[in-house]
Amino acid sequence: MEQTASASQNLFSDETRRWPPPPLLSVWVVPCPDLDQAMASFTEAGFDVHSLGPADNPSYAVMFASHPELPTTVRLDTDAYRRGRREPFLQVDLQHGPVQLASAVDWNPRVLIDCEGGNGDGTVDPVPTEPVFSAAADDTWIVGRAGMRYRDLLPGRWGGRFIASHIHIPNGGPVPDYVHYHDVEFQLIFCHRGWVRVVYEDQGEPFVLHPGDAVLQAPGIRHRVLEASDDLYVVEISSPAQHPTYIERRLVLPNGLSPGRRYGGQNYVHFVHDEARRETVGSIEFRSLGLESATGGRYSARILQIPVDARPLPSGGPGDFSLLVVLDGELNVELADGGRLVGHGQAVALDADSMSAIAVAGHGAPAPTLLVQRLHSPT
Repeated sequence: MEQTASASQNLFSDETRRWPPPPLLSVWVVPCPDLDQAMASFTEAGFDVHSLGPADNPSYAVMFASHPELPTTVRLDTDAYRRGRREPFLQVDLQHGPVQLASAVDWNPRVLIDCEGGNGDGTVDPVPTEPVFSAAADDTWIVGRAGMRYRDLLPGRWGGRFIASHIHIPNGGPVPDYVHYHDVEFQLIFCHRGWVRVVYEDQGEPFVLHPGDAVLQAPGIRHRVLEASDDLYVVEISSPAQHPTYIERRLVLPNGLSPGRRYGGQNYVHFVHDEARRETVGSIEFRSLGLESATGGRYSARILQIPVDARPLPSGGPGDFSLLVVLDGELNVELADGGRLVGHGQAVALDADSMSAIAVAGHGAPAPTLLVQRLHSPT
């Protein structure tokens, strides 16, 4: 169960600046068929959005209010509605200890108490043992957070451990975003096409990401998307797959410079493609995004220029998860059971065994490709 908040906690105090966010214990769940309509109704009633997710296709939003006759915390939830729930109910996380139910229980005479998270085993699905290929680049897009269009690059989401999305903003101009942050272990933003103007906590004035540029969004760092070009395409890779996005209401960006600050045990990285050093392994030229030092050796990312002759990949190490995203052209992926053609805007995910056996080649022309790896799992 996702951690939510007891009515007595002040969620907009400086305590929320800690990382990870403080544990939240109980929440009123309001099943709803349409999340946008429900959020609009609760906003009119005096509620503010605190968090929502998943970013690529939101199914819930946690909202708060200070009103003597209303519950302080509600979670608008379309998944609960699809499961057949129609009445509001109180959801309690027993994993973090007993919860004292206050007078807010009388808010609805048909209260149901849901007790979840009792085992706390954090189980996830098995890791795939075969390569996972994304759908064609013209596959269905869905509208996600802040009106951005999302396309899934990692079907099955690697057993819940990763999510990879191709994000598209077709019409340029100001982006209806807000200062926010994510409860993640890893998140990389890579500008594929077009440009986007962004601002980050402690990183000075807003700046523009151009094609090939990237940002390692360290856990909990506050940020905001400000403006985009027409037909902006961004690749976003995050772990875990399911993670909440929190709205930051107290911090105004930009907020100055704090070089070297760590967020959730990681450093922020702004990678500029045209300033990066070129390296070569065999006939494959690459640029490293410099994630190894920023993540304590846990993650690596490289932009590869893959020639037409088949070659093993110059990886960052023997990782347990590798994702290849073709940025332009087409890529021949040669595996033990044959080959597969991966087009631009498509991706393939590989476990350690598949990664060690793969050979790749540009199809008719060199194929620029983004390679992102987890070099070892969290302990």
